[in-house]
Amino acid sequence: MTRWQVFYESWQFECCGEPFAVGDTVRWPLMLTVRAEGPETVEGRVQEGVAARHVDSEEDFDEEDDEDEDDDYDPPLELVTSCGPVSLALADTDSRPEPGPEPVRLRGELHFGGHGTGGDPLPLRVRRMWVSCEPQVPDGKDNTMPDPDRPPYLREVTASPDGFASPEALRGVPDKADTQDGFVIVPVIGYLPGLRENGILAEVEPVPPPGP
Repeated sequence: MTRWQVFYESWQFECCGEPFAVGDTVRWPLMLTVRAEGPETVEGRVQEGVAARHVDSEEDFDEEDDEDEDDDYDPPLELVTSCGPVSLALADTDSRPEPGPEPVRLRGELHFGGHGTGGDPLPLRVRRMWVSCEPQVPDGKDNTMPDPDRPPYLREVTASPDGFASPEALRGVPDKADTQDGFVIVPVIGYLPGLRENGILAEVEPVPPPGP
């Protein structure tokens, strides 16, 4: 069974996210940031007459542009995959796969594409999930910024949190840590000083469409 890891940013979840837990079936719009060394691969045949959607970043998206049907926002990429139809938006790339009978392989990082930046909602079953804790350093302006020298830490949970902690609220040191896909896995409920919880990493399975 195909499994993907999807990152759900904290600001999106706090804005309009619905609580979910391991074992739940959710319907999420997905956006793929194409990276040659990305951890996820989506493979499928591009349907005729459908172009890939291109957005520069979620911060650049303007609801008024969506209402006005701005030409910068094309329809999402519609793929026919082994687990059923997948609607996918593409971010930070001008690569637009051509429709055809041969499957294409898209590699990169999958994100929850809320606020109009994703494809059509896709049914997904949540198998595992972690809260991502991002190391912070002072930015010289009485605030903090992500530490470029330390990867995020992952704290495994069974349900989405009620909120996300700021660096001032995180204290303690984990007893042990292991790496996985560029993240550091924290096996105990503990934190390093100066961490910010910046989102949820969810391991999901696409739910195949019902049979005839």
